[in-house]
Amino acid sequence: MKKYVPLLVGLVVIILSAGGYFIIRKPSANTQPPDLVETPPTVSKVNTLPMAQRPYVALIPHSNNDSSIGCNGVDLLVENLKNGENMAEYELEYTTTKLIQGVFGRRDFSDPKATHKPLEFGTCSKGRCKCDADVTGGSLKLTFTGGQEYVLKGDFTQQNVGEKQGKLTSRDVRLTIDVNGALPNTADIIITNTFGLPKDLTDKVILGPYGIFAEKTDVLKKPMKVTLQSQEAAQGKVQFYDGKEWNVMEATVDGDKATFELSQMGVVVLTE
Repeated sequence: MKKYVPLLVGLVVIILSAGGYFIIRKPSANTQPPDLVETPPTVSKVNTLPMAQRPYVALIPHSNNDSSIGCNGVDLLVENLKNGENMAEYELEYTTTKLIQGVFGRRDFSDPKATHKPLEFGTCSKGRCKCDADVTGGSLKLTFTGGQEYVLKGDFTQQNVGEKQGKLTSRDVRLTIDVNGALPNTADIIITNTFGLPKDLTDKVILGPYGIFAEKTDVLKKPMKVTLQSQEAAQGKVQFYDGKEWNVMEATVDGDKATFELSQMGVVVLTE
């Protein structure tokens, strides 16, 4: 029996050594696949692109007198692309006196001469349209892809001259308009954030850009009064784009308000 003792001891040692080896070789927690943890969806940051690199975007009222073939809406104009963009997804959310609706789609920039249908306030199917009336404004979100991917989002208002008795305001209430008979009471005016500028501007923009648009309207019958409200009103310059150039407007400043006259529709900014 004694002769088997060394053999048994050796066997125990081998077993213990093997056990110790497997204990030492236990996989590290850092090499194990992590438990799957549900994460919230990615939220895109908006308006992070400097103004000078943004495209110019306009929303222009578009009316359709025959509701059997279409509804009133807006023409979406996107110009001055600077980042190799080839596509944009748009989300136009608009508000009426009773509900909130949306218009969704894509805009392909591969053909710069392509024409686009207006974005309509309503839906049409099988030759019949259900149109939304009393649209007061909303928001526009554009997701651009291509050379650089980015998201822009801003507000707009649509106001009828007669219903507002000629007194119109932007969504942030920092731009006000006294139509003063420059447009008929039946006219609708959109005041919108144009994101970028229709033409480069060397002066720094501190308020705006605000686009003021009416359907098929350029030169007005008479000037209308416009006021910008800002703490920098006294030190800043009001500038207006007339379709060709930026013009410094002669403004009357009263405290934080700068008032001037416009003889046509276009884009307004306050600069340093």
